[in-house]
Amino acid sequence: MMHALWGCSCSLKNIRLGTSFLKGKGGDDRVQFIDFMISCHSILLEKEMEVLYVLLWKVWNRRNNFVHGSSALCPDTDFFWSGCMVLLRITMMQIRKKLDHLVVETLCRTIGDVEQYKVNTDAAISNDVMKMGFGIIIRDSNGAVMASSVQSLNVRFPPQMAEAMAIFRGLQFAAETGLVPCVMESDAQVVINLLNSVLAPLSDVGLIIQDIFSFCEKYFSCSFNFVPRHGNMVAHCLAKLGLSSSVDDFWMEDCPPSVIPEVLRDCSHLD
Repeated sequence: MMHALWGCSCSLKNIRLGTSFLKGKGGDDRVQFIDFMISCHSILLEKEMEVLYVLLWKVWNRRNNFVHGSSALCPDTDFFWSGCMVLLRITMMQIRKKLDHLVVETLCRTIGDVEQYKVNTDAAISNDVMKMGFGIIIRDSNGAVMASSVQSLNVRFPPQMAEAMAIFRGLQFAAETGLVPCVMESDAQVVINLLNSVLAPLSDVGLIIQDIFSFCEKYFSCSFNFVPRHGNMVAHCLAKLGLSSSVDDFWMEDCPPSVIPEVLRDCSHLD
């Protein structure tokens, strides 16, 4: 399936070879399919994702029918593939436009603000269903809650990939709320070590690490710190809430009532 959709010469190979999606590099920078889909899911609206899913299914189904002899490619094949490529390019242009808009908003909201915010993230993986939850909490230097978010994805990644995705979403949330510059904190020590290294590893988690590097390079720089689990309990509780949430949600200068005890406990440690 992956080859039919993303690899063979009659599929979307030209998109994969000729696009530098969220990379900021030249056309030789190859886009991985999982990299493309994760980034789309993080930014596109639900209706836009539905259109993208239908388009990808049509591409795969048409190629699959041809390979297995169910049908021949019609005379309008060139037009069909060209249309698919144009639509995919438009989709990626929409994503880039949305990110650029976030940067403008962030710059306008943080002019003259030199305070550094602390962003804690965590991921929770369901053992029963294909779902992951993400928790994000942003606080100022006094420990006051500036923003929080509960998010989810209806997929299940290995733990390191899930933690890296939580950090990536935390960066996006900080940009959307204008709470930058910031320090990212996570209890995933392996992921934090990778983020503090020079190069992203050649692995699945490396795809998300590279997206984080590219995001920071284009929008704002930040540092990545490891914190033990007991120092990351607010984000952990928020991530657990994400497993039972059907929609992404956020709060400004507030958080869900169930995590307030953990917030107060953190504040008491600061005192």
